Amino acid sequence: MVAMSTGFEAARDATLDELTAAARAGDADRIVACFADDAEMVTAHGVYRGKEAIAGYWRWMCAGRSDADFREIGPGRLACGDTVVREVIESGRTAGVHYEVPVMACYAFDDTGQVLRLAAYSDQWALWKQVAAQSHGVQGLILRSVVGMLDKASSHDRPSPQTESPT
Repeated sequence: MVAMSTGFEAARDATLDELTAAARAGDADRIVACFADDAEMVTAHGVYRGKEAIAGYWRWMCAGRSDADFREIGPGRLACGDTVVREVIESGRTAGVHYEVPVMACYAFDDTGQVLRLAAYSDQWALWKQVAAQSHGVQGLILRSVVGMLDKASSHDRPSPQTESPT
């Protein structure tokens, strides 16, 4: 038996689809239109409260990257009522180099289907390592040195992650 979606679920899913399309297009105004006026957004960069603060963040994000894309991975999109959790690989170009980072995002929606709260967490360290590895000239040399030094200092006694799936 196939469950029928409610009007709210349809609005929530349409908002998520529009948010993804707007992010791919790099259109900050379209992204912000998906948020409620009193929305809150939590990212690795900080907490943004209210549509104006969120708009400032998305203008900054869209200006600094291009070719953004999002590929759902793992469970993809899990929805329960007014909450959706999403796991994606975000890719694009920033600082002139290609990147791919995993992102986990948790959305809460108001009763009209607009985003009331978004908490999105990405692997910013992986992003910096990719940018440093692909950067050229003096800037690249400096970035690789700093990132390498920080990576070495922060990884003291840390076990290495698995590179292959367990069999």
